[in-house]
Amino acid sequence: MRALELSNLTLAVLAGGLLWLVGCTSAPKAASSAAATGAMSASGGAPASGTAGMPGGPGGASPAAADPHSFARPWEVAVEHLALDLTVDFEARRLSGRASLRLRNHGGAGMLYLDTRDLDIRRVTLADGKTEAPFTLGEPVPFLGRPLAIRIPPATQLVNVDYATHPDAAALQWLTPAQAGSLLPLLFTQSEAILARTWVPCQDTPAVRQTYEATVRVPPGFLALMSAENPTTASACRSRSPPTCWPWRWAISAGRRSPAAAASMPCRRCSSAPPGSWRTRRA
Repeated sequence: MRALELSNLTLAVLAGGLLWLVGCTSAPKAASSAAATGAMSASGGAPASGTAGMPGGPGGASPAAADPHSFARPWEVAVEHLALDLTVDFEARRLSGRASLRLRNHGGAGMLYLDTRDLDIRRVTLADGKTEAPFTLGEPVPFLGRPLAIRIPPATQLVNVDYATHPDAAALQWLTPAQAGSLLPLLFTQSEAILARTWVPCQDTPAVRQTYEATVRVPPGFLALMSAENPTTASACRSRSPPTCWPWRWAISAGRRSPAAAASMPCRRCSSAPPGSWRTRRA
């Protein structure tokens, strides 16, 4: 039974990790040709747009390469780095916490546009975590979700979005113990192709590559893993990986903690942290 539990958790993590490895070392995917007609931005009336299939780092695209599957406008303000602090609630089937987004403003724009779908946006603040940033959620569009428009001063370098997912978030797969072949339930994600927005407010387009780090808090007895370097013990692990990555390659898994599974994951530096939490950084 223990070997079966280890196998299930390891396979779930390896699936996400292999997708990440292939995706972050290959060329970006171009967006599908199916246009999302009628998608309007939260600012009222302008067609929602983003960029797709553009090589290079954040902000390397222009309005001429609009992604019909994203509300983001990275040619105005692009996300360069994502820091997640999330708590996993298996009973409610929710992730809740904060996404901190480091920004690059290309021309003094006063609005940041993000993709969301079935997210409960609770609060948006600037870098100090206290100053409120006004925001609006646009009308829902089938499959694409809702644009999150955040009003920012042009000099803004970081915003914090406090939010929670819905129990039926499309990217989150919640398995019962029976389904997982374990004594405990299992969570794993599938962000491809445009499902990252169902568990993280982000610029969910292949035009935007960014670094990320995460703190994921799980109940006692669970271990959380992500498509990056991971912990080998209950302590926090801070690690670095060179490539930037697209949101559709993000992956997490949380299941029964196994010393053998943890020992198989590389970790370069560990430091103390509350039990049941882990940190991983890609930069």
